Parts: sequence; C-alpha cells; structure tokens
Amino acid sequence: FFLAEGYVHTRNVKKYAARIFIFAVLSIFPFCYLSTGGWLPVEVVSGKVNPSAMSIPLANGDTLMIYRANFLFNLLLSLINIIAWDKLKIPAPFKVIITAVICWLSMACDWGYWCVLMSFIFWKFRDKQILKWALYSLVSLSCVFYFKAFQNPLLFGVSYSFRPVHLDLLLIIPLITLCYNGQKGKGGRFGKWFFYVFYPAHL
Repeated sequence: FFLAEGYVHTRNVKKYAARIFIFAVLSIFPFCYLSTGGWLPVEVVSGKVNPSAMSIPLANGDTLMIYRANFLFNLLLSLINIIAWDKLKIPAPFKVIITAVICWLSMACDWGYWCVLMSFIFWKFRDKQILKWALYSLVSLSCVFYFKAFQNPLLFGVSYSFRPVHLDLLLIIPLITLCYNGQKGKGGRFGKWFFYVFYPAHL
C-alpha cells in the first residue's frame, strides 16, 4: 500500500527506486543471518539440501544454495511492475506477460508474488474502492490458503497449505479505509526515513 501511494506521490521515481534498492542491499546480511544463520545469500553445502532455497548441483557433488532475497527486493520488483504498466506504451497483453515474469522472479524473494499483485492492485484500482478491496481480498486469501504456483524460480510445481495467521491481511481493509484520507501526513523527514531504516534495523 505504501509503495503504491509512494509511486503516486513521489516527485522522482528514480530516486524512490534507488532508495528501495540501497536499503534492500543493506538488508541482505541481517536478513540472511536471520533466515539461515549465515551472513551470505549463497552457500555451498554437501549432504542434505534445504528445500526452501534454490539449489544448483555442482560438478564435485556439492550443492550451491541460493537463499531468498529480502522483502525490499520484492518491493523493488513490484515498483518496476507498476512503472511498466504506467509508462510503457505497449498493448495490455504484453504488460500482463511482464507482470507474469516479475511474479516469477519475485518467488526468489520474501513474500513472493503476493507483494507484486497487492502493490499492483493498490495502484491500478486506487480510485475504485470496491474492486480494489475485492481483488486484494482474493489475493490475501490465496496467501491464507498458501497457493504457491511454484516453489522457487528454478523448480516448477504447486503446493498448498493453510496458514490462518495470514487472515490478519484482511484487517488492513477497515484500517486503511477509515484512517487514510489520501493526503500526506505530518511525519516530515522522520516519517519518510523511519520505514526505510526500520526494516534492516528490526532484522
């Protein structure tokens, strides 16, 4: 939601994207440490392979593990998708293909394709409240029932599970509807930078 609103209100989308990229890079090491216990997003292992990571067999029998990228990389992909829809002068079917490719790439990141689709819905249907929240609810329910189109970009397949904890995604509907009037708040520079700093800091 913040990404979609940020795109609408930013004075310089290139600087906006650059800020997200810089903090995504800064978040690599704490995210890897939190997720895997190591500081790097890649690791060579022998024996048991972590199924939550992308894996590439090596010639010597070891396996190169490539772990998920942090959420800010997913936000960057989501921003690129919005820019493509807003700026590219190409037929809509080609934009759908671009979104599909970005969703595929996003599976290498935390939150996967849900982030891309939710951000797009918040931007594309910003002024169509009923349609926006209906589509957002459908995407949220796919997260609750955890439909995964593929395990990771290198392994196609389908998996399902039920994660009721993500029903909280639906709680933002009344929160945003009642508390946001579409105007810029009074947070100033502190409000602008707090959320950028918070992500790597909380990791």
